[in-house]
Parts: sequence; structure tokens; C-alpha cells
Amino acid sequence: MKAKKKKLLDWFVYLIVRMIICVVQALPIKVCDQIAKFLAFLAVDLIRIRAKLIEKNLSHVFPKSTVQQRKTISRRMWRHLALMVFEIAHAPRKIHETNWRRYFKIRRSREIVRNLLLERPKALVSGHYGNFELGGFVTGLLGFPGYTVARQLDNHYLHQFFKSFREKNGQFILDTAGSSNAIQEQLENNQCLTLLGDQHTELGAIWIDFLGRPAACHKSLALFTLSCDAPMVAVVTKRAKKYANSTETEPMQFEIDCSGTVDPQELPEEINGVRDLTLWYNGKLEEIILEQPDQYWWVHNRWKPRPKKTRKRKSIDVAA
Repeated sequence: MKAKKKKLLDWFVYLIVRMIICVVQALPIKVCDQIAKFLAFLAVDLIRIRAKLIEKNLSHVFPKSTVQQRKTISRRMWRHLALMVFEIAHAPRKIHETNWRRYFKIRRSREIVRNLLLERPKALVSGHYGNFELGGFVTGLLGFPGYTVARQLDNHYLHQFFKSFREKNGQFILDTAGSSNAIQEQLENNQCLTLLGDQHTELGAIWIDFLGRPAACHKSLALFTLSCDAPMVAVVTKRAKKYANSTETEPMQFEIDCSGTVDPQELPEEINGVRDLTLWYNGKLEEIILEQPDQYWWVHNRWKPRPKKTRKRKSIDVAA
């Protein structure tokens, strides 16, 4: 009985989401941007969604900033997140093989394309920054399919809907649960793996300093790169600035950029193992975030405390 009720509720939620998407798709993107700004005002000034966590994250990273400056970043972040959803809804109808240049500029395209064309496995690493969903959408559209690790949504209908969007142009999803074998298989077949490098983990984590605070990172990103001889390319899909020296950004206008590549066949001297490579790609993400902080997910609880066992083990090691 409970299963039937959940199935009915999931279907009802899915129906509401589809209706909202239909309305969003019917609206001009400029109108969607105004709605996003209003939703940001509601989230920050009225409802105060996860306000304590956002304030804590921003005050740690920008200790010299004022309360008003942090609130401005928070509003812009919520506007960015709401607009990101609207852009994803618009993308399948607006962005095609013949007009993608109207919406995207690719910087350092030679480096990106050269790595994607290699007859070897490769890994694109980014973070919860910019509109990474549309980054995967357009690279698939251009003929470079990729495999992304993501957790299944609890709502089966919504999961299938978003999965079909992602796989429309070749952004295939590997379930987080038991994904190691699937990832290994795709890399052995010289496929491209796209990963978010700022996911928290508690199992076998590498603890590093990220934006001035300890953060847990998955070992797997660096391990897959080094063990499978796969170049790691640090990429980002960020919303383009309205003007050269402006903090304002345009809806549905993006830049895909590459901030560096590490090839296991030609490792630089400063990278000597999993930890060094983990520090490298996190450092690249840090540079991007500090340049335009309003496009990072400060609502994301990136900095969680160390598990108690890890703390004890560390204290024993230090004592020894």
C-alpha cells in the first residue's frame, strides 16, 4: 500500500514539474531572468534558505568582506541557480548543431579538442560552478559524448526525465552506487569521464585545504587518471559577463574554458601521486571561484567535519 501511495505521489510531483517546465519554456529567457532575480530575493531576504550555512561559507572564504557584500554574493548565487534551471529547460529547444555559437564561446578550444580526440581514456573535471549541466549538453552536441557519475533521484519519473535530457546528446549517466566497475569499463574503452571534483566523501577521503578550510575529496578522480593513463582536463562552463569589467552576467550566454591539463605520460615535477593531483585540480577550481564567486554553489555543504575515527587516527600518527 505504501509503495502504491509513493508511486502516485511521485507521479503527481512529476506532473507538476513537467507543467512548470512547459510554462518556463513558453517564457522568453529575459523574463525568466527577472523571475530568477525575484526568487533570489525571496530565498535571501524573506525565506532565508540555508542562510546560516551560506553565511558561514562566505565569511570563511572572504573574511574581510562586509555582511552586505556577502548578502550580495548570496543573492547573485540564488539568481544563478534559479536561472540555471530555466536555461536547462530552454536548452533542448534553443541550442542546436547549427546555432550553438550564439550561446557558447569556447576558450582554449585547441587544448580541449586535442584531449577529447585522443585514442585514450580522458577525464574532464569541474565543480559545482557555472552551468556544468549545459557544458555536458553542448560537448555531447558537438560529438564528444561523456559519462557522468550521479546519484539516482528518489522519484523514478523525475529521474527518467532528467536522465533522458542528459543523454539526449550523449551525456550518459553512471549510478553512484557501485560505479567503480562501470567507470573502469568506460575508461578501458577510451571513453571520456566527466566528474565534479568538489563532492564530499567520508570513505577513504583525501583531506586537503580548499579555499582556506579542510575538505574531503574522493581519491578515485586522481586514481582513475593515473592508473588508466587518462589526461585530466580542468574545465568550467561559466555564465559570460555582460561587459568586460562588469559583474553582471547574461542569461543563456556561456564560456567554456580550460584552466589546465595533466597528462600521466608527461607529469609535471610538482605532481607525484594521487594527493598532488587532487591538490592540482582543486587549486584550479579555487582560482575560478575567486574570480567570479557568485556562480559557485555556496549552498552546497562542501566543508563537513572530519569523522571521529579520522581525527583519532591523525592524533595517533602525530604522537608517534
